[in-house]
Amino acid sequence: MTYREPRSGEEGPHTLYDAGNIARDYRMASWQKYFSHFWGPANVSAVSKTAFDATVESHQVGNLRLNKVRFKGQEIRRKSGYSELLDGSFHALNIVHKGEGTLTKGSTKTNVRAGDMLFSSSPKGNVFSVPGDFVATQLMIPTEVLSNYIPNTPEVILFHDRASSFKMSMLSCMLEQLTAAGASQEVDPDSARLIEKHILELLALAVEKEDCVPVSDETSVRFAHRLRIQRIIQENIGNAELSPGLISGLSGLSESYLHRIFNASGQSLMQTVRQLRLEKARDLLAADAQPRLSMGEIAYRCGFASHSSFTRSFHNHFGVSPKDMRRSL
Repeated sequence: MTYREPRSGEEGPHTLYDAGNIARDYRMASWQKYFSHFWGPANVSAVSKTAFDATVESHQVGNLRLNKVRFKGQEIRRKSGYSELLDGSFHALNIVHKGEGTLTKGSTKTNVRAGDMLFSSSPKGNVFSVPGDFVATQLMIPTEVLSNYIPNTPEVILFHDRASSFKMSMLSCMLEQLTAAGASQEVDPDSARLIEKHILELLALAVEKEDCVPVSDETSVRFAHRLRIQRIIQENIGNAELSPGLISGLSGLSESYLHRIFNASGQSLMQTVRQLRLEKARDLLAADAQPRLSMGEIAYRCGFASHSSFTRSFHNHFGVSPKDMRRSL
């Protein structure tokens, strides 16, 4: 498991990068190329030439990528862009074991230290500054996979002291064991899919509850309720009668409180229902199952009252008809 410059299509389930194996004059350029391949386009600068160092040991588990990462003395400026490795946008859960760092997105700064877990999205640029040694276990999750478990996730979530949360402590232990075993043990595809499902369900359960703090003006309690409601909507997306009253009964929250939660987030409850219906319809249009579903069946499965109302709503939201969307996918 030694590193060479990545080439498209050649990524294996296990890789190891060690900047110490690269000649000093080429070390920074090599690390920047590797980082950009894994996490998206970035500029990397060192606090000092003698302080700079980096290693990454990476294992693939289903659609997920599990990394053991060590940085030392650097500032990483990620540009807007996608990971070549995952062929798209992703979310990253970082379990910090040693050191501290600062993540800057726009005008928001989030400080992390040993014991914290930082959950962030990739599409927008950011700056991550590490003054000294920084060691973390990182889980990279393709956004399209994560959205099946946690829809509309905020850009940054910080979990303080994972040991205080039973669910996050369980997830941390699971990821650590997978990291330790990954280099020496192959995981068959069926087992990998099952492990992936358990990891994402456990993460979704932790995020839905009050164990985390969204880095925004939204309180953690409202944030947790909003994510739970979104999952309830997804689970009942085919019900054309899905209404605030029905959602209130399923969630145990009053209708007035539901409206306050969603209005404060910038999107009303029923706007959220409509968006999730349309996103589900788009996913069904892209599915490669045979025979392909008819437009009427997709409208029915996504809870639209009629084929015409589905087509009208889809065009208004995406700017193209469902048929044209299917042709382009």
